[in-house]
Amino acid sequence: MTTDRSPEDVLGQLTAELGSSLGTVLTGLGMRCGLWQALAGAGPLSASEVGARADIVEPYAREWLRAQAAGGYLDYDPATDRFALPEPVAVALLQGIGGAMADACLSMFSSMAPGSPSSSARSGPGRGTAGTGATPRTGRGRTR
Repeated sequence: MTTDRSPEDVLGQLTAELGSSLGTVLTGLGMRCGLWQALAGAGPLSASEVGARADIVEPYAREWLRAQAAGGYLDYDPATDRFALPEPVAVALLQGIGGAMADACLSMFSSMAPGSPSSSARSGPGRGTAGTGATPRTGRGRTR
């Protein structure tokens, strides 16, 4: 029963769900931008190499790679600052239905905001609200 949960339990669930949603968006973005394909079969690559192979600006490639490594989808070697795509992940995303599912979720999430996340990653301006007519929202006042 939901009334038996503490506020901390609810916040824990919310945090996990938000993390999962963001992970799905990033996985779908990797599909659309060719990041997963750039890594497939290539062995360990630097962020700069992945960015060049996928035609993505290097800072965005680096942050995407770090997020995927933190999520357990990529192997990361801190000594060389290189990332590698394990074969089971490559198969699930590039040969199985995983990539299509993530892309479909990205389409759903993207339909709620103006602009294209993949074109922003390629050109580097980010996805701010300036010029969109959208009003920025913040939850800072509620977290204090």
